[in-house]
Amino acid sequence: MSRSLSLPASVVVLVLLGSPLAHAVDGVLEINQTCAEQTGCFPGDAPGFPVEITVEGAYRLTSNLAPPTLAVDGITASVVVKIDLNGFDVKGPGTCSGFGATRNCTNGAGAGIRLVSGANVVGNGAVRFFGDDCIAMASGRLHDVLLASCGGSGVEATDAVALDGAQLLFNEGDGATLGRGSRATDVTTQGNRGHGLSLGASSQARDVSALSNGRAGIEGLAGGVQLERVAVDGNLNGINVGNASQVSHATAGFNTAIGIAMGAGARLSDSTATNNGSVGMQVGARSRVRDAVSNGNTTHGFLGLGGQIFYTGVSADLNGGSAIDSPVGGESILQSVALTGGTTISGPFTEFGLNSCNGSTTCP
Repeated sequence: MSRSLSLPASVVVLVLLGSPLAHAVDGVLEINQTCAEQTGCFPGDAPGFPVEITVEGAYRLTSNLAPPTLAVDGITASVVVKIDLNGFDVKGPGTCSGFGATRNCTNGAGAGIRLVSGANVVGNGAVRFFGDDCIAMASGRLHDVLLASCGGSGVEATDAVALDGAQLLFNEGDGATLGRGSRATDVTTQGNRGHGLSLGASSQARDVSALSNGRAGIEGLAGGVQLERVAVDGNLNGINVGNASQVSHATAGFNTAIGIAMGAGARLSDSTATNNGSVGMQVGARSRVRDAVSNGNTTHGFLGLGGQIFYTGVSADLNGGSAIDSPVGGESILQSVALTGGTTISGPFTEFGLNSCNGSTTCP
């Protein structure tokens, strides 16, 4: 005796037409424009934006995402997630004009991706043209991302983030604002209205290029910041970091104000500041400046804001003020310095080693 199987009409329609719900591939759930608009992409996500993630796990874009208004986020997650943008673009409807200090973007409440808890991972794609931050997150890792032309910052993080291989371009806020203990590597930040890169206390940045940002190229006033192999050019200030910070192998040129500014107890080495609109290099009391060059700046080559600063192996030429000026806070030390052009030093100093001040072995 033969039997027939009868299916509900709604199931038949889905089988015939194909469901727009996202599929899991190797345990990774898919996100695309079709499921976002029509059905929701997985359980817990209603149709329409934002795509809401409520289950921890791995997610992957399989198309570009384009929310219709600046009032909504593109993707939100209330749990720890890993999101592979998979080469796609999460793009809002915003517009921008101007560059650097004059950058203006249309503002709204929506972020491109908003991750409210835990150590999340996002990478391999672009987030652009949202009214708020491109990415707002607590902590985690961002890698191989373009974050551009958002009304807030490229990324706004409240805690430690590892930022690797990022381009932070033309945002109305900062290129990136990262929390305490963050790390930024292989980053380009350009044309943002705020800071190019703002670092929390005890953070590190390496191989960073900060160009033409409206405020500091790299800012870390909370202190304890470590910078290595960074280039800051055409910003308001090049580098502006707090007490007990370390900067090495930095170049700072053509910034509107100070090339490199550091707080007390700083360590500055193997760096160059040229053609900045104010001081080339500025450090606080009890700092050490070694093997640094400061030439062609509008005011002083080196400025010490406090005494007991040790300058060794430094050179300065063609600055508009003193080559080295340490006017207050006690005696500083010169060792093996080469200073030329106008007033060489100003302030109380003790000399050691072979110094040269406008050709004289004794610095005035």
